[in-house]
Amino acid sequence: PVKRSNRLVRMALHFDDSPKTSPAIAWSLLLLRVFVGVILMAHGAQKVFGWFGGPGLGAVIQSMAGGPVIGFLVSIGEFFGGLGLVVGVLSRF
Repeated sequence: PVKRSNRLVRMALHFDDSPKTSPAIAWSLLLLRVFVGVILMAHGAQKVFGWFGGPGLGAVIQSMAGGPVIGFLVSIGEFFGGLGLVVGVLSRF
């Protein structure tokens, strides 16, 4: 009974009893997350700011078939989604 109540307390406090991830896997996931985040952020920067030879936000909004709202949301979402990946928002590694 003591072990069971101890386990319930640990579960209630959100302690993780699962096996830990090896450092090699953790580092590779970190590098993959940062690499993909940089690519998304650079592509979003082309759309939002016109960097790296991109058209800029005004041209992207005009060229989107879904209308200006979709163009704005796609551009902003791609840039800040990539930035979130680089920073590590909602990730464990």
